[in-house]
Amino acid sequence: MELEGDIHTAFQKINTEMPPFEIELNGFGSFPNPKNPVLYVHPTKNLHLTELYQRVKQQFNFDKYSFHPHMTVGYRNLTWENYLKAWEKYKAKEYQTKFLVEKILLLRHEEQWIPIAEKKLTK
Repeated sequence: MELEGDIHTAFQKINTEMPPFEIELNGFGSFPNPKNPVLYVHPTKNLHLTELYQRVKQQFNFDKYSFHPHMTVGYRNLTWENYLKAWEKYKAKEYQTKFLVEKILLLRHEEQWIPIAEKKLTK
C-alpha cells in the first residue's frame, strides 16, 4: 500500500491546467499478441492528448513504454481463436464517435477497474 501512496501523490502533482478537449474515435485496431490479443478503437491524432500524456509522464517513469492511445474493447477474456474471428469482423468496420475529456482518473484493478482519484482539467 506504500507504493499506492506514492502513486497517489504523483497523480495529484500532474499539471491539469488545460481546457477540456474533445477526442474523436475512428475505426478499430488490434494488438495481435497470441498470449494477450487486444481489440481497440483508434482515437484520431490529438495534440491535447499528447500534451496531457507529457504532463503525466513528468510525474511517472514511462520512458520504456511507447505512447499508443486507444480504447480497449476486447482483451482479458479474448482467446486467440476468438480474437481472430473478431478481428476479421471488425478490421474493416466503420465506427466514429467523439467525447469530451474533462478529467483524468487514477484506477486500481480489483477484478475490474475502480476509480480511486480524479483530477479535473481546468483553464
